[in-house]
Amino acid sequence: NIFQQLSTVTLSPNTPTQVPVVIEIPQGLEAGYYPITFVFDYNGITQQYTYNLYVNGTQPVYEPITASLVGYQPLTIGKNKTIYLVLSANTTQIYNLIIQAYAVGGQVYPEQQQVQIGGMYTEQIPLNVTAEDNNVTVYVNIIDAQNGEWLYALEETYRATEQKI
Repeated sequence: NIFQQLSTVTLSPNTPTQVPVVIEIPQGLEAGYYPITFVFDYNGITQQYTYNLYVNGTQPVYEPITASLVGYQPLTIGKNKTIYLVLSANTTQIYNLIIQAYAVGGQVYPEQQQVQIGGMYTEQIPLNVTAEDNNVTVYVNIIDAQNGEWLYALEETYRATEQKI
């Protein structure tokens, strides 16, 4: 129970009465639905009403592995630049991951195609990118090697400029 309050209200027959109720939401309460039960008792006759209170916000989704791409813009057409695949773990389990990368408008080569990650750890895996066009879209798939499940499919477009002579 988050909160309980007992109070007495005097009611008169055939007269509607409003009963104001103030519910204080505790700090740090996560978003979601919480049942609120009102119980009315009169001479041993009990009437119970349950309402769902919605606490606004986003519900956190805890994922054992997260992934993102970090790169520096702009790329230069014809030149190799390094962007990074950032993998973070928040788990007691060890994951063996397969990294698949490809690009449209250029080439991408991950320095590692398999990585083992677990615990409370973050790793940056260099991806060598060569731009062949004004825009390079890099696609990276992160796959659990144990069961073949796709954990992430990342996509990021980088702008590329002409090489200055």
